[in-house]
Amino acid sequence: MGTQPDYLKVGFTKIEQDLRFLMDCFAGVLTRLGQEEMAAFLPWRGTPPPEGEAVPARIGQVYSIAFQLLNMVEALAAAEMRSLRESTEGLAAEHGLWGQQLKRLRDAGFSPETIAETAGAIRVEPVLTAHPTEAKRLGVLEQHRVLYTLIEEQNHRSLTPSEVASLRERITATLERLWRTGEILTSKPSVTDELRNVLYYLREVFPAVLPKLDERFRFAWEAAGFDPRAIRGGYPRLCFGTWVGGDRDGHPLVTPEVTAETLATLRLNALQMLRQKLAGLAEKMTLSATAQPVSDALVATRERLIAELGKERAGPILSAYADEPWRQSVLLMRARLPVVPGVNGGARELENGYASPRELAADLTVLDESLREVGADRLADLDVRPVLRIVDRFGFHLAQLDIRQNSAFHDKALSQLLTAAGFDGSQFSEWPEAERLRFLERELRSPRPFLHSGVSAG
Repeated sequence: MGTQPDYLKVGFTKIEQDLRFLMDCFAGVLTRLGQEEMAAFLPWRGTPPPEGEAVPARIGQVYSIAFQLLNMVEALAAAEMRSLRESTEGLAAEHGLWGQQLKRLRDAGFSPETIAETAGAIRVEPVLTAHPTEAKRLGVLEQHRVLYTLIEEQNHRSLTPSEVASLRERITATLERLWRTGEILTSKPSVTDELRNVLYYLREVFPAVLPKLDERFRFAWEAAGFDPRAIRGGYPRLCFGTWVGGDRDGHPLVTPEVTAETLATLRLNALQMLRQKLAGLAEKMTLSATAQPVSDALVATRERLIAELGKERAGPILSAYADEPWRQSVLLMRARLPVVPGVNGGARELENGYASPRELAADLTVLDESLREVGADRLADLDVRPVLRIVDRFGFHLAQLDIRQNSAFHDKALSQLLTAAGFDGSQFSEWPEAERLRFLERELRSPRPFLHSGVSAG
């Protein structure tokens, strides 16, 4: 084994190089726009700003963008150092990641079956909020993502001189968009604005990243010497929640109508995201019925979907892909999603669509098993399983909406329930805390809560 690199030195060198490159590009943007005095104040360029010179009016925006670029290159350097350490020392070298943790569990004597069973029972649910200190515009977030991807491309490819020039031009153009866009909203964001920001992550970021997390878990599992077949049902479950549209305790504009609209928007976006995922899966399911047999279960599923959709909707799919039953099946599933895209980004729901994500998951499972029956396990693992996991994690709701309410409203509701049940609920809010807890715990254990003692439960 060769000498290990000095990761700290390599990482800081990368940060310095990337940061100087971006600051030079940013300085070029400012100079070209007639803002030379701004360019002189840019940090990390090796030339301090002129002493005694008046500070330009928009210097705050200059430094805000500069420090965001610093955060970006630090994140990229950290990711690259993890990759370098993994390549040099193996998956178990990085502290806190799956490779190391699975090795520790294996060395401690835990069996693969026990680990898989426990991992499959794990549920993690990050909850997204609309924090008042996070006022970035959606356009800014999108440009940050573009810029990150461009810098990553620059660092991980062997580029020709013309490709280097093209990449620099695109990075510079992205920095110009950031400068021209402005950092923050000029007016207080509405609940719709807050929800739009949350949807950006729920639709565009998380669905793309989650399959990669599963892939990392699978690689770490195999690196630990475990049979990959043991974890098909043992991946940790990562779901998402949000307060936006449900926070009636901290947001005066969140009404019952806003909450209902938020739930409908989350559902619509979940279904539209699933349409995209199923379309992508259909493009991969090009297997021909003449090259391998089609399972009886897949044939039955396809026939059922045709009957449920009707010949008018199913006919074009069947005729376009006459010899590709796997692709037909996926497109029929897509057509049966309970939403049809409308004009101007709208949509309408179908009455005969899937009633729940479990029905879609069941049909995808049949597809998965039909591939394995013909020995196409790799296609099942790499193509179908990620979509199944997306259905499991996002369902038809995208994220769980947390309803937060002031405790005074809870007390009022319980007082009304007690009064309706024949008790005196007028003083409930004044009961001692311990007495309220005892009462609520007793009622929650009852199959018929709030039932008056003089009334029979039968």
